[in-house]
Amino acid sequence: MLEGAKRVGEELKEFLSEQFDCCFCDNDMHIGARTKYHYPDGDVIDIFLPSGGIQDPCNYRLTDLCETYGWIRTVCVDDVFSDKFYSYFCDYTLLNKCENMDVYFSRCFKNIFAVAQNTALKDLPDRINEFALFIQKFSNYVYEKEEEPKETKQ
Repeated sequence: MLEGAKRVGEELKEFLSEQFDCCFCDNDMHIGARTKYHYPDGDVIDIFLPSGGIQDPCNYRLTDLCETYGWIRTVCVDDVFSDKFYSYFCDYTLLNKCENMDVYFSRCFKNIFAVAQNTALKDLPDRINEFALFIQKFSNYVYEKEEEPKETKQ
């Protein structure tokens, strides 16, 4: 990581550490923020954002780094899981939006990410919590769908 980007990452991590347990991860490419939200089995939801080199300081890309996809794979395992996951994601996001950002699922990388545009740094913790709550509700939605008896599914 370049020195300027590393300094930006350190400052961002220090700021976020006021509200979250934070650490660098993914070869220092991301800052992980441990949230107060959980998957249905009690695992904590972590949200990640690039650690440096932010081109526009008012636009942040938040991601789960494929953790939701991996967690849900432990709940529903089948050969076409990514298609089923994508279908669940589309169904859920049709009726449930994040108020302050757009949320997407990358079929290629299997991660859920959100783009928080026009977000002041002081509001970034709120966007992280909003995104984590979205993931918690989405994972509960999928979990409930997969807990239905197989004979009632069509």
